[in-house]
Amino acid sequence: MRWVSFSYDKERAVLYREAVLREMTDAAGKSEGVCFGSVYFGGGTPTCLDREDLVFLLDRARNLFSVPPEAETTVEANPGTMSRPYLSALQAAGVNRPSLGAQTFDESLLRLLGRPVGPEAVRRTVDSAREAGIKNLSLDLIFGLSGQTPGSYRHTLERALDL
Repeated sequence: MRWVSFSYDKERAVLYREAVLREMTDAAGKSEGVCFGSVYFGGGTPTCLDREDLVFLLDRARNLFSVPPEAETTVEANPGTMSRPYLSALQAAGVNRPSLGAQTFDESLLRLLGRPVGPEAVRRTVDSAREAGIKNLSLDLIFGLSGQTPGSYRHTLERALDL
């Protein structure tokens, strides 16, 4: 399995933000009269952006599209990459469901996946989200990993439910 990963680059992040804005603007012209019940920023890790850039995109999405204030607004994130101020800024921008890529609570499987953080980072991020006023969140888990046993997956599910 290969992962695409590179260091944060502000210039590249600005280009990305502008590309997403162009895509949203184009799509908004084609969706006039449609009321959206949810907003989803994912397909990677949008929280690698500076919080100001991500808040800008969230704000533009709500201005370009018909999105009611109570709409579920999800942002994918890697555990351990968001501080409480970052989460507070997202909550203020309308994010009411961060989706954390926990993958598994089995340390050996996390190493196999090349994940940079462990289960403790998941717990800290969940705690920070709750402190920021976010009550709803999701944990992405992987089932069927090479070397994963029914017992290790049960452990992962139990740890997720504990959170």
